[in-house]
Amino acid sequence: MEYVYAQIKGEAEPCFLNIETIRQGKVLEKDIIKMWCTNCGAPAHVYHHESGLVSFRSIPHRDGCPTQSKEWEQDERLLVKQKRIYTDTVLNRELILYGNDRAPVVNPDIDYSDDEEKGEDGNSVEGNTEENPGAIVPGDNNLIMYDPDQLEKRELAIWYRFKTKILSCIKSLFREIMSVGYSFNMGDGKTAADYVLDNIALHEVRRTGIGKKEVIAIAKRCAPEDMAYLRKIGLLSPGKHNLDYIILKDAYSTNIENAIFFKVKCKNQAQNEHFKNLIMGSKKNSINKDNRKFIVIYSFFEQEPNDYNQVYVAEITFRQYGLFSNVDIGGKR
Repeated sequence: MEYVYAQIKGEAEPCFLNIETIRQGKVLEKDIIKMWCTNCGAPAHVYHHESGLVSFRSIPHRDGCPTQSKEWEQDERLLVKQKRIYTDTVLNRELILYGNDRAPVVNPDIDYSDDEEKGEDGNSVEGNTEENPGAIVPGDNNLIMYDPDQLEKRELAIWYRFKTKILSCIKSLFREIMSVGYSFNMGDGKTAADYVLDNIALHEVRRTGIGKKEVIAIAKRCAPEDMAYLRKIGLLSPGKHNLDYIILKDAYSTNIENAIFFKVKCKNQAQNEHFKNLIMGSKKNSINKDNRKFIVIYSFFEQEPNDYNQVYVAEITFRQYGLFSNVDIGGKR
């Protein structure tokens, strides 16, 4: 298609858009909110063909659309892939820190690794789309049209999807911090360096405490040989192992007597059981603990009096904890 109706950012009314304005860069793809076929109203998109051609297409058009009959033979030879491009990143700190907790969403058909943020219903945050209602979009390079017997005969075209990355849990936030570095903008005039309790920040915390501010704590499990010490300082009672709170230690102390401890539990009981299973596993229910070493928690912490070590307590939600295999942050502090 050479023409579509389009809604452009900053424009009050839809306009009649010629593909030539895209080719010449007079209108940027990322500024197009919505496009649709001028004949049938089906959602339209910009496709970049491997030949260098740029065109509008609707796959599919609505039944009876005259444009569909003209494009049908071309569509049969077209292999479309989509590539997601993030044009902006927004941190939803209020939702992470003050959102409600809930029971874990468990579905054996969905991979709940921390490589992709899930919505409240357990589906990908990309979720359903107007172009493909009811579908889950897996990720970059998703095949829109797929016939394995015809792949080599088809022309490749790329559909760029411009999106805003919403950071609404510590998993996605901390991945972004690791990628960008300590300079990551937290949206309040501060950077990640002001929040992350890494080895450098802990030197100051040991001297002054955390105070009344939210922090991103990097912790790890207490080792079996630490249990006697936890009982000595009163964090564990003799013979009592089924605690509501999980006791973690900071990830950087090499001496248990110098460690900072975090007592953490989830507000929702079912989520808390899930959290404990991730950290410790469950012999009773034959559940193995998660093999990732680090637990990252974004929260306010209250200090609990202790004669031996600094101990901090927090009740959190599913958005406030994440498990990671590594916690390396790029760039300098």
